[in-house]
Amino acid sequence: MSLRKQGDDESELANLITEQFPADTRAVPFWGGKGVVDGRDAWIIAEAWGLKNGTLDKVRLWAFDRDSRDVITSTVSD
Repeated sequence: MSLRKQGDDESELANLITEQFPADTRAVPFWGGKGVVDGRDAWIIAEAWGLKNGTLDKVRLWAFDRDSRDVITSTVSD
């Protein structure tokens, strides 16, 4: 189901994912939602990724400022 057909917020999230997550990397965003990080309205995105020739077995979390689209913080989990 296309995020862009879900509503304005979802369309904004889809645009951010398209801009920030290149299609030619070994990673795929699998969850996104709204939140507040360090007092700033944020998009929080979970991304599965992995090493070359391996599986996508790691998770990276990103928090993007909803206004500027700057990265507020990110973290990696093995």
